[in-house]
Amino acid sequence: MNTLEEAKALIVELQKEVDTLKKQLEKQTKELERLRDENKNFKAILEERVSAPRVSFKRTINRDSDEKKRPGRPEGHEGASRPMPEKIDEIKDVKLEQNLCPECGHRAKQFGFRKRIIEDVIPARVNVTEIHVHQYYCRHCDKIVEAPVTDAFPNCRLGLNTYLLITFLKKNGRLTCNRITETLKTIYNLDISEGEITMMLERVALEFKDEYINLIKELQASPYSYTDETGWNVDGKNYYLWGFISKGLAIYHIDKTRSQKVAKRFLGEDYRGVVISDFYCGYTGLSGPKQKCLVHLFRELKETAEKKIMKTDFRKFKKELEDIIHEAIDFAGEEDDTVERARMKYLFEERIQKIIERKWEDQDACRLVKRLKSHKDTLFTFLIYPNIKYHNNDAERGLRSNVVIRKISYGNKSEIGAQSHSIIMSVMETCNLRDQNFLDWSHEYLEEKLGKLA
Repeated sequence: MNTLEEAKALIVELQKEVDTLKKQLEKQTKELERLRDENKNFKAILEERVSAPRVSFKRTINRDSDEKKRPGRPEGHEGASRPMPEKIDEIKDVKLEQNLCPECGHRAKQFGFRKRIIEDVIPARVNVTEIHVHQYYCRHCDKIVEAPVTDAFPNCRLGLNTYLLITFLKKNGRLTCNRITETLKTIYNLDISEGEITMMLERVALEFKDEYINLIKELQASPYSYTDETGWNVDGKNYYLWGFISKGLAIYHIDKTRSQKVAKRFLGEDYRGVVISDFYCGYTGLSGPKQKCLVHLFRELKETAEKKIMKTDFRKFKKELEDIIHEAIDFAGEEDDTVERARMKYLFEERIQKIIERKWEDQDACRLVKRLKSHKDTLFTFLIYPNIKYHNNDAERGLRSNVVIRKISYGNKSEIGAQSHSIIMSVMETCNLRDQNFLDWSHEYLEEKLGKLA
């Protein structure tokens, strides 16, 4: 009896131990699962950090401080590398001489190779070509005939590529004639004087003159023209460089005068497109609709307000005028209905009229009121024509390359040089606006033109 009771008590104790072990096993199993999940997370984090771009731990610059911002991409930005070329022009093998190890001098056994891509320019040299122009006798015409030479201008020893390269270096590279001479001598060992460079530029401009006339005709048929002008120097005298920019089109012209006659000559007496310009009075008499640059107006309001020391009603004038214009600009970006845009143009002009009719004490406010009165109908033209902008920045950007050239070369030494500059820059900037390579396009154009001389 005692033995049976002891056995039962032992079984109960063993059962308790089994239950305890089960609980410990469940706890350890849960802990193992937790550790596995944690291990997976650690692996994912490790892979993410290995594959992510390296982050620099240098001290970042506070933009609000006076310390200058470092150039280049911001720290932590994903890196970028040069794209691989699509075409391989040459394959070159680099091998060990006699298969000898460069470290110890013993013979090494080749087991493979690795690829390395190198992009480089071919050393430049002058290519001299002797052309045999075959001559024929035509009985019908009773004269000797021959095929045209399209590699160079008539009676010129230097080829088209040289002419166009000099043109590109002068206008797009903005180099002086002296620098071009040094560049050609250093790279090509080609001696060309500064005077010869000037004559070559004039010859290129002469060949482009027909294209220049065609561009002017395109301008006169264009739906709009961003127009501006800036000072220019010709032989020490003050001239003006005019710029007319339209869609895929750039026309430049250097003239003695800044009068309205120049704009009418290039746009045409009956031009019906929209002329976007600043508030210069020379554009007022042009036919067709006009849009005045509102950015110029904003700029003048800001600069005038900054000069005000005493408290006047100019700030109130400035705020009311800016609110109307900003509201019109915001409305133009949201509304597509042409009828509604025309109606809002009328309402905005009515609000401008109320500002005009009000009496202002500040002299600058009175001065700008006169301008608003003269140009009230040309402030919101962009609401009727959705394809034009409310500012004249396109024309200013179009003149920028010329302004850089003016700073370097101080203009032109003669009127012929000024005319050549106008023609070449018009053709070159038009190519840029049309995403055309100037050298490729002009070479093809001149080859075709020379081919028609026969």
